[in-house]
Amino acid sequence: MELSKSLTALWTDFRALCLCGRLPSLVEYVEQPLTAGLRDRAACVRRVAVLGWAKLYNLQPGSETDATVVNELYSLLRDPDPVVMVNCLRALEEILKEEGGVVINKPITHHLLNRLKECDIWGQSEVLRVLQRYRPQSEDELFDILSLLDSSLVSPHPPVMAATLCLFLSLCSSLPAVSQAALERVRGPLLAACGSGSREMRFTALCHIQQASRIATSMPPANPPIHSAPRL
Repeated sequence: MELSKSLTALWTDFRALCLCGRLPSLVEYVEQPLTAGLRDRAACVRRVAVLGWAKLYNLQPGSETDATVVNELYSLLRDPDPVVMVNCLRALEEILKEEGGVVINKPITHHLLNRLKECDIWGQSEVLRVLQRYRPQSEDELFDILSLLDSSLVSPHPPVMAATLCLFLSLCSSLPAVSQAALERVRGPLLAACGSGSREMRFTALCHIQQASRIATSMPPANPPIHSAPRL
């Protein structure tokens, strides 16, 4: 009982000091364990350490970005644990939001695509969302990526299927026939998801339909109308 009262009193003092600005900055005490956590052998520790860095930057808006931390997080995109990999994407998005978020280049794109199946449903959706920034460097690379995405386009999980569709449409903005074929493949399952018993699933499906519709309406028609020449 006495210990509980002492801890309560300490916590009250701590909150009061925070509010009046008399508590010294704790950043220097947090950075070292977070850095060590990124290299910990236990995946659960690395997962938390990665998000800890994102939280630290979130609490210090406008603070200078530490290039060493950013490089460490980029290297952890190749962590064997898929949750660490996805958490790194989320952390880099937060830390680098003033610079447009995480940079997605060709090696990162193909690495993420090859490990997509290791992620859970929401991890896959996050990866697919971030990959919308990438633009293939050749038509061959484009079709290689579409081939890797093909099974996700018919995923039994609506969030993954919808996120894949949005990526398909983004990648194929200059190929309306391919985009139209992708829309036809997912139209039935996506509309069925709108009738799900879960309100969250219905809302997610409708949001993805809205996003896909915006992308689709900005593309040229697959078969442009043929105008006959005027008679002379």
